Amino acid sequence: MGALLSSPTTTAKPRTTGRLELGDFNIYPVHGLNGKGLDVLTRTISCATENIAEPRHIAAAYKQHTRRDIQPSALDIKSRNKVLAALVREIWVTQGWIQAYELLWNIIPEVATHPRLLEDMKIAVDIYSRIKEGEQTKMATDLKIRIGDKITYNDITWIGPKSAGGNAWRASNE
Repeated sequence: MGALLSSPTTTAKPRTTGRLELGDFNIYPVHGLNGKGLDVLTRTISCATENIAEPRHIAAAYKQHTRRDIQPSALDIKSRNKVLAALVREIWVTQGWIQAYELLWNIIPEVATHPRLLEDMKIAVDIYSRIKEGEQTKMATDLKIRIGDKITYNDITWIGPKSAGGNAWRASNE
């Protein structure tokens, strides 16, 4: 497969590990990253004997991420699928699982999700990655509240139904 690769078309540094540029399309274990689903998908794609994606989509994605040309149409179906699986795994390792899914959805439109859902997922991943653990070391307190059907109770853990109070609490002096 290495003969199907061309030299880089630009001097910009690719965001890859270099494996793909050497024609190494084997599936290696990925440790310490989120994405069990990606692991299963890429292993399945790599072993598939059915055509998974259009060669032109694979070629365009390959060029975008490695800055090299490849002619997947010159490969047999199984080899083409290995290139696709290796490319998705490469993006997973170097850029993250959400980018790997996005690449997969762009290459195989039949399995894509709605574009707005993808954008929402990216936002959620970005926000979640910036959440930091709090510094407060207090023990959590159990809060016990019971809602009953009466307006008043003699126990602080019992409260009346919401409709019983309405906005009357605003006028209360308590």
